[in-house]
Amino acid sequence: MTTYVSPNALSLTFLGTSAGSGPYRTRNCSSTALNLPKESWLIDCAEGTQQMMLRIGKPLPENITRVFITRMRVDNVFGLVPLIITRMYVGTRRSAHVQQDEVRLCIYGPAGLREFVRSNLKATNTKLSGKYVVHELLRAGEQQTSCSNEVRHENEAVGLDIFAGNDGTWSGFEAHDGWTITAGPVATRDSGSPSMGYVFQEPSRPLPLSNEYMGLLHSVPLNLLPPGMRTHGDLLRRLRLGTPVSVANGRYILEPLPDTPGRKIVILGPTCDASPCAENARNADILVHEATEAPMRRTYRKGVAFYVTSREANTTKHAIKWGHSTPRMAGTFAKRINARILVMNYFCERLQGLPDDDDPDLVRDRNVTQRRTARMTEVERQAALAMDPDAIAIAAEDGLILDIPFRTTKEIQTVHGTHGIYKDDYVLKQLSANFEGLEVGSDSGDDRF
Repeated sequence: MTTYVSPNALSLTFLGTSAGSGPYRTRNCSSTALNLPKESWLIDCAEGTQQMMLRIGKPLPENITRVFITRMRVDNVFGLVPLIITRMYVGTRRSAHVQQDEVRLCIYGPAGLREFVRSNLKATNTKLSGKYVVHELLRAGEQQTSCSNEVRHENEAVGLDIFAGNDGTWSGFEAHDGWTITAGPVATRDSGSPSMGYVFQEPSRPLPLSNEYMGLLHSVPLNLLPPGMRTHGDLLRRLRLGTPVSVANGRYILEPLPDTPGRKIVILGPTCDASPCAENARNADILVHEATEAPMRRTYRKGVAFYVTSREANTTKHAIKWGHSTPRMAGTFAKRINARILVMNYFCERLQGLPDDDDPDLVRDRNVTQRRTARMTEVERQAALAMDPDAIAIAAEDGLILDIPFRTTKEIQTVHGTHGIYKDDYVLKQLSANFEGLEVGSDSGDDRF
């Protein structure tokens, strides 16, 4: 049976949500997949990431085409080389049709990543099918890793050394199928392993049109259209192409129809301050931000245990000391950048996830499940207190698959302004006696032209 995948489908799969002290029984170490219609991109790849893929089924290792590493630490990168081997294994049927110079996997990350991959593959005498490439995002003063023929692995293509701009970010360092990818540094504990975050900007798409607008456009008399334009479909197609149209012998000009801004996904590495990424992350549709520690204590009402905020100042101070964040810190940053959805990850051992169905010991213990549910509810509540009322806070569990919907037309108007939606109301009003309360944009309107 063929499964239909929408050309606009976009989702996140949380393959690992534990902090660096993990993995725990219910949380794997850090990894998140951004699932596009025809491929998936991986952000961090800890030990055990492939096992999580096989258990969840979305994505599978063969779907991964790009990997983005946020930090050169064991809990961010130790699953990468095994993934490369699986993805490019010589013995698979797919590998028999691969050209040896074909780049099958693109990898991006901090200084040292190229040598890490290269030395592991060489030390294990690994041969692959096709090529992989590592592009390093370098800060001022960081040393480049050579890509000469003498030092490269036999399956390694020449990678780029991408230096940060004057603002310390890597703005638009990669473009693929209309997507633009930007990276920026984030503050964490000074341990010789700097951290970064990635901003994935989807290309814009044509604005879906309301039935009211389509009806109005079709009511324009054909004799008012410019020469060479015979139908209302011709008029709409011209406007869709970004070309102004002169009607009624030049008396009125119809401006081109705008595009709907694409979705923006921001995924940050471990951090206690993501301010350097704030400008590029503004108006994110979804923000993934760590919340390693949460101030809470257990209390009881009528014999029922629940959790409340406790010792917040002490917990925040401790989190910052170790380069991490609390739920309120994550919520504050989400509000600062006007994020629509905040998803928290990178939890310490005290913030265990829910038991898996195939873990019978934990599943049978209802008290364990109730306590963990109560804890994560409190995590979400603390973050939500710092956010806008209509924003959403989610504490991620391993295996969570989160669809990323488009913003509604009204949300787009709120975020990007009404000027970007349409400004020809007056012109069309003069062209049609049927104009009344026109709503141009629609979330379910006609998008056939």
